[in-house]
Amino acid sequence: MANVTTHHNDNARTGAYTVETRLTPANVNSGTFGELYSRHVEGDVYTQPLYVHGVATGGGAKNLFYVATSTNMVYAYDADNLATDPATPAVWSRRLRPYRILSNSEMCRETVGSVGVTSTPVIDPATGIMYIVARAGTSPGASDDGANYLHALDIGHGGDRIPPVRISASAAATSPASGTLTFDTRFQRNRPALLLQGGVVYLGWGTFSCDAGPYHGWILGYRASDLAPAAVFCTSTGARAAGVWQSGAGLVGSSDGHIYFATGNEFLLAGSPGPGSPGNLGDSVVRLRPTGAWPGLALAGRFTPRNAGFLRDGYGTPEQFGDTDLGSGGPTLLPNGVLVMGGKQSRIYTLDATTMALRQDSSPPDWQLPGVNPDHIGEGFQAFYNQHMGTSPYTPRALDNFASTEAFGSNIHGNPVYWTGTSCIYHMAEKDHLKAFRYDRTARQVVYDVDPVTKATRPFGESNEAPNIGMPGGSCSISANGDTNGIVWVSYPQNDGQWQKVSGYLVAYAATPGGASGKLLQELWRDSRNVLYAKFNPPTIAEGKVFRATFAPNDAHNNYIGPASVIVYGLTHHPVQRASAAVGLGVAEGGGVTTPPAEAAVEPEPSSPGERAIRDYHLSQGGTAGKLGTPDGPVEDVRNTRGVPGLVQHYRGVGHDPTATCRRPAPGTPTVATVVWSADTGAHALYGATRDRWLESGGAAGEYGFPTAGSTDTSVRFEHGEIRQDPDTD
Repeated sequence: MANVTTHHNDNARTGAYTVETRLTPANVNSGTFGELYSRHVEGDVYTQPLYVHGVATGGGAKNLFYVATSTNMVYAYDADNLATDPATPAVWSRRLRPYRILSNSEMCRETVGSVGVTSTPVIDPATGIMYIVARAGTSPGASDDGANYLHALDIGHGGDRIPPVRISASAAATSPASGTLTFDTRFQRNRPALLLQGGVVYLGWGTFSCDAGPYHGWILGYRASDLAPAAVFCTSTGARAAGVWQSGAGLVGSSDGHIYFATGNEFLLAGSPGPGSPGNLGDSVVRLRPTGAWPGLALAGRFTPRNAGFLRDGYGTPEQFGDTDLGSGGPTLLPNGVLVMGGKQSRIYTLDATTMALRQDSSPPDWQLPGVNPDHIGEGFQAFYNQHMGTSPYTPRALDNFASTEAFGSNIHGNPVYWTGTSCIYHMAEKDHLKAFRYDRTARQVVYDVDPVTKATRPFGESNEAPNIGMPGGSCSISANGDTNGIVWVSYPQNDGQWQKVSGYLVAYAATPGGASGKLLQELWRDSRNVLYAKFNPPTIAEGKVFRATFAPNDAHNNYIGPASVIVYGLTHHPVQRASAAVGLGVAEGGGVTTPPAEAAVEPEPSSPGERAIRDYHLSQGGTAGKLGTPDGPVEDVRNTRGVPGLVQHYRGVGHDPTATCRRPAPGTPTVATVVWSADTGAHALYGATRDRWLESGGAAGEYGFPTAGSTDTSVRFEHGEIRQDPDTD
């Protein structure tokens, strides 16, 4: 599937785009990969860019990427428009609600400017609807100021498919409180990415102003078909707080319909039961079950670490006051029914997704250290360490400090990502390296080594760069072609980004550890330019492109004084090998790195946008040495039944694709392909039986027209139809 329709790619939040055929560890380097273009947007981009292939627009089918901002703007851009002017117009854009600049006294100082759309939307590709929450900003004290609305937009033109609804909710308070708790928009913020599951759109809510005000954690559901209220659940009916924020990570949905999330600190009322009790679900991982009857959701399980009270309160001194909440991170659902996650203490918990019981580390190895207080440290294993401590980060006192306040620890923000190729989870907590821990799918446990002296955990792989000293660490995504060519993409700040906007990095690492130690996550490429880091926002990878969001600059009064951007990267140059040298291409064992022949020739510059698009597609597949091989004649002009012009070029490849099917021959068998381009549909490659049937029908001038997507194992989509193929019989 080519689309990215939700935060971290799927409802399990694995963060893996596993149909990436163009970007590989061999060609993501400073010589062949870099910025293609950027697009200016208004406000800050807290939301992960989304991507949908072949969207029907007024200008034809296009591959669109979507961006939503803190000023309530939504943009849809043509991903294949390579114009370098950052002010290139969007295919469509729309302001959902008015916004205003907020003062530091009105909201948590970790946000600067305005609060409009700050949760990643979700797209239903079956209906072509984007669900998105916008917070209005009118004038202080006005009835609509701070109101939140759920919108359902048509992804092709941006109009309302369903009238928007104003968000509201209530829940019964439990002992020792009484009466009704009412969702108060002045104190609530929708930060976790939206979840679409079972015909319901679920929204998570935490604090609007750090831990100030009478806020609660809420999960609200709205029916996708008409935006009617479908569910409400409050995490703190017998307390206060226990917000759901997860540093923007999405609510997790399982195939059996359950919902998972993590909560932050809670503040108990006099007479309240302790942490983890029903109605007091602070610093917990929570499992909810849809009920089918109002209020739509019921508590189905939870995990609360034994040191939850210490995470909240610390030692009770101004320097160590707690706030080490679990809910800075979010869960990831792994194969075979296991949840993994961590919070500000940087310990990883491995949970059975059905029972919510620990699968491992109820008595972790660092409990063996003399002087350790298990009630302070709790369960799970310490995955990350503050490498900037003046003393060793592996001592009992350091472990206590990691739990006693967020200031000491190597805080985890967001959720880890997972790739089946290595069966590893990946994350970069603050103040430590990018690390990979292997997940044993049979034992259903996360595997690590233990240093015999320090009892520190050692990962399956890690990067070797010096970590930054400040918050919030890195946000990761993965690209891969199935279980091969894995790349971990990490966006993180160059300095402490907690209370200020700072420049950031985008770095690509090989997902398979290597090097002399066999444990190095090797850096492949880096963008170190002075662009403002978008906090908690992972990059998006789709069809050979990487989409990176940024923030906008502000003045001393929080006003925006310039635009933010989405920077789009891809393959910028690839040497084209001579046909005589392409045969016998070498592949390095394990790494997938091609060994180029001695001679190389650079293609002449194409004379038209269509020829350039065909050339770029050819290069994205590896050039003459890649799957398409050599051009089998010149570029040809074609027209469809409506007279729309386009171009085709035929290729005879070297056939080194290792997967042998009717469409993809065995190694050494020449592959016949055609790359087809039009301004409305872009460049796509046709192979095998679908290509033959299209040519027999008259090609672009026939009944199908231009392709709107490339050949797959089963089908190809065209302007006027679809050709389906049985992979065994054609």
